[in-house]
Amino acid sequence: VSTQSTGTMEYAEGVNLVDVPQLRSAGFDLGDIMKKLVRVFGEQVFNTGHVHSDPHPGNILVRKDKNGKTEVVLIDHGLYERLSPTLRQAFAAFWHSVIIEDDETVQRSGREMGLAHPDIFATILFFKAYGKMKKFGFGGGSHRVPSDLSEEERREMEEVRSMGHEMFNSLPKQLGLVIRNIRLTQGINLSFGIPVNRTRLMAEIAVKYSHRDTDLWTSIKQRMKFEWHFLYLDVRNRLLEWAAWVYSLWTRNQTKDGDRTDLTQAVAFLRA
Repeated sequence: VSTQSTGTMEYAEGVNLVDVPQLRSAGFDLGDIMKKLVRVFGEQVFNTGHVHSDPHPGNILVRKDKNGKTEVVLIDHGLYERLSPTLRQAFAAFWHSVIIEDDETVQRSGREMGLAHPDIFATILFFKAYGKMKKFGFGGGSHRVPSDLSEEERREMEEVRSMGHEMFNSLPKQLGLVIRNIRLTQGINLSFGIPVNRTRLMAEIAVKYSHRDTDLWTSIKQRMKFEWHFLYLDVRNRLLEWAAWVYSLWTRNQTKDGDRTDLTQAVAFLRA
């Protein structure tokens, strides 16, 4: 029994997620672990609102239950964030609406979360230019030094910088810790070799709790946009992987000692 002055703890056995070779040798399915982990955190973020904000690999164990099924055990519950029903409902609607490009709901739910510039937050969250960020050339196009920019382009870059400051200043503390949870989970997926589509699994949970009241035809169109979004990302990432491989070969041929610039990890981070 725990009181204000006494904490009761339980000893939990299991294999730490830091030791990937041991997980494999113990017969654990890394994809199964990631699916369960993403679903646990997705339910916390979009449903219960009680979010573990320090889920690094050392704070997660896995073990087999009496039936031989994999259990995920979260430990070290010292850093949690509590999301209000309004905030988690708005975040679920925001996540879903960015994917199906429902800009009206993106802007509304972004304001409900207290964000100054929802477009910037969407771009950071999904690593894909959204809304105004497309106009400013984020997510593609040429990359030039400031001296090569026109006066209009310089003004646009200054506007983006100002918007970025305003967005980060408006970001609620609770969402900052949620993003920490999301990025740590992304890192675990990367260390496992990306066995699952993490963003799609999170999106499915967001859809479940976004509570969109639509007719059948609108629901079908939204589902088609949902599928198209992830098809586009899959094709984009595969093309980036190919381009990174070609670039690494080119840089190796351009240097005397055969060194090459390896961009594959950067592309893998986008996929994770």
